[in-house]
Amino acid sequence: MTEQAMELKTRKLNLPVEKITKLHIPKLYLEAKVTLMKHGCSVTEGEEGCILEFPQGTTREMSYRANISDVLIITLPDGYKLQEIYDRFQKKSCLHYTKE
Repeated sequence: MTEQAMELKTRKLNLPVEKITKLHIPKLYLEAKVTLMKHGCSVTEGEEGCILEFPQGTTREMSYRANISDVLIITLPDGYKLQEIYDRFQKKSCLHYTKE
């Protein structure tokens, strides 16, 4: 893929960092819940997914925008980072985390 084609496919954005308090996501595996709770998050499960509440001071910033989705980095106050993939057409988020 040429550099120009890559630039059209993914565009780096310089948007401001925003504060985030909660996020609606699909259901989480137990391991993910435990990891997130260790970092001060709370998880409320519903029929269609979870509400993930972040500790005060959590921030989110756009990493880049791809064809159909945005990739955002969520940083918790203790420095732990999560990656949010937001599908702009379905208006749904998927969360990626690292195992400890």
